[in-house]
Amino acid sequence: MKYQIKQWVRCCESCQRSKIQRHTKTPLGTFYLPDARFTHIHIDIVGPLPPSGGQIYLLTIIDRFSRWPEAIPIPDMRAKPICRAIFDTWISSFGCPSVVTSDQGSQLRSSMFVEFTRMLGTQKIKTTPYHPISNGIVERFHRHLKLVIKAPENEKWSELIPIIFLGIRTAVKEDLQSSCSELVYGTTLRLPCDMIDVSDIPPCDIEFITDLRHRMQQLNPVATSAHCTDRFYIHHSLKSSSHIFLRGDRVQPP
Repeated sequence: MKYQIKQWVRCCESCQRSKIQRHTKTPLGTFYLPDARFTHIHIDIVGPLPPSGGQIYLLTIIDRFSRWPEAIPIPDMRAKPICRAIFDTWISSFGCPSVVTSDQGSQLRSSMFVEFTRMLGTQKIKTTPYHPISNGIVERFHRHLKLVIKAPENEKWSELIPIIFLGIRTAVKEDLQSSCSELVYGTTLRLPCDMIDVSDIPPCDIEFITDLRHRMQQLNPVATSAHCTDRFYIHHSLKSSSHIFLRGDRVQPP
């Protein structure tokens, strides 16, 4: 009976409205949508990684508007190499951002980094501690980046960054209906597979080269619009239903 009373009280609408401790959560906030490229960027650090060319960490930067990604190998997590990497790689190419969002890392809260953003005229936004989802745009990017870095064996990950980002920047984003390279340059990037022209290739008697060319000719270039076309399955009844109950929702029995 005690259990039944407890369940009844939990499902009672009047009790839920009148009790002080309702265990409600503050609704999630959202970032404003930027109306221009390179005005709002998200930054984070990946590592430590296996040493590669003297580099152990990756500084990642993503533009919120175009989703253009950048990853700069750095030797350590001190504020000085981070500021230099941001200036030499991002700011020299795209200018100073208006807003920078990062986590609560000590190097990103240091006096040097604060003075660096102040010099640029950039507003610094810090995410909630121990809540990586608040910087989800860069955390999701890290998941895919770590996967492609760790997959090859006996490879220096610092040497893989250029080819990895060529694929990421030319892949079409489902929500944007375009690739980030199209939003930055106004056109698609020409991939290595698009450069194969059979008429320009002289004949060769070497069996290995001949076989390799034959295999490459069979790999037809894929249009960028065909990338990332997989969609999540949604039952047709969910599109027309007025109410959706999730597992664990409390309802009052009849």
